[in-house]
Amino acid sequence: MRHFDIALLRQLDERFGLWKSVVIPVFVLHCLRPEVYPIVDRWVLTAYNLLSGNPESPLNVFSRTTIDAYLSYQEWWLALLSESGLGPFSSQMNQLKQLDAGLWALGKRAAQISKELTVEKEEHAIGGANGPATVAEVGTESEIFKLRALAFRKSGKTQRQAMLDAAADLGITLKPSYLNYPGSHFERWRKQGLC
Repeated sequence: MRHFDIALLRQLDERFGLWKSVVIPVFVLHCLRPEVYPIVDRWVLTAYNLLSGNPESPLNVFSRTTIDAYLSYQEWWLALLSESGLGPFSSQMNQLKQLDAGLWALGKRAAQISKELTVEKEEHAIGGANGPATVAEVGTESEIFKLRALAFRKSGKTQRQAMLDAAADLGITLKPSYLNYPGSHFERWRKQGLC
């Protein structure tokens, strides 16, 4: 592989058909030729959206990483290399790694800020102009409950305990399914792009 060929990505994706996005097939090609196939993940795509002026939420970008999205990212990556004074085939590996690490860090921080703003917005809505919200308005389907449960989970608590703590914070009574099968709810939220 001496040049970028999107057909290789399509072949991997079609032959195995195991992945919902192209992240793993891209990773395989990146391992073979990192200077040709830039690595891609949720944080890098978040930075790409931010720097390229794409307003898509960083919470949604990862679940819809398609071949066309990667093709756009790869074209942008080449332009970024050029702006940085680097050539895709003449750069040293450590230079490419530094650029990738910077994009990763920027994307991760942008996603954290986006989540924090979402939580602040929801918390403001709870105590909005009409007074405090009722439990029905801030239930298990509200984004604030989901984000709070995810935050507790990321802090090291079990899924069940994260649910209990989030519900206690917001005054929500949980249905038995949330405590008996917490993993199914976390998986659903992951598919919604919240994790």
